[in-house]
Amino acid sequence: MDDGVPGAEGAPARAAVKEAHVGDLVRVDGAQVGRHLQVGLGAYVDPAISVEKNFAPAAGKRWVAASMSFVNVGGASYGALGRMWAHDSAGQRHPVVSTGELTTGKPIVFDSLEVGERAEGWVVFEIPENARIVRLQYQDANMQANSGEGFWAV
Repeated sequence: MDDGVPGAEGAPARAAVKEAHVGDLVRVDGAQVGRHLQVGLGAYVDPAISVEKNFAPAAGKRWVAASMSFVNVGGASYGALGRMWAHDSAGQRHPVVSTGELTTGKPIVFDSLEVGERAEGWVVFEIPENARIVRLQYQDANMQANSGEGFWAV
């Protein structure tokens, strides 16, 4: 139990660094002035399953999926979605793969996000059957280098 006392059982090991988790929103500031996204991880499912009975990951692989939301809170429009990866416990990084609709919902799609607009949907990663995903990463092409933003522990 975390009672907020340093050194207490369950107390955060890195109190100075807040790690984002499912349900948390992260503000991603672009390198260009006025570009800001609020990105949220709404849910994480493992395994993810297609609504199409004959559509499945390759042999020896499985899909995991994240429900993501993106809100443009800056002063300039955004183009297409940046890149995302699922990081496994072995240090490997797995990119988003294209799928159709999942049993949990539709994939996220946007090609432009004006100020105040929101886009939400599912992103899917194809990973080895025995891999354990520990973190998700979102990176916009215009994100400030080494900002430490856009990570969620799962």
